[in-house]
Amino acid sequence: MIVHEYKREDLFSVSKIHVDTWKSTYKNIVPKEYLNNLIYENQKEKWLNRLLNNSNTNEFMFVVENESGEIVGFSTATLNDEDCKFHSTL
Repeated sequence: MIVHEYKREDLFSVSKIHVDTWKSTYKNIVPKEYLNNLIYENQKEKWLNRLLNNSNTNEFMFVVENESGEIVGFSTATLNDEDCKFHSTL
């Protein structure tokens, strides 16, 4: 496995993982209508806005690739300037 900072071209794969994970994890917990409205392209746009189009962001992302170069996971974190701690989400 290879871990590296994300590249713009990784964001569709990240979005697919994000949406698919939500749909499987939160099935029967979150309303079906909400989960049905999660769309890869929309999620990709959200990541673009969070990571690239926001000049004030302290957020960054790393992706995990398998041996075939397929992205199989990701992690985001935000640098908190006040106490220099990281908050990680997946």
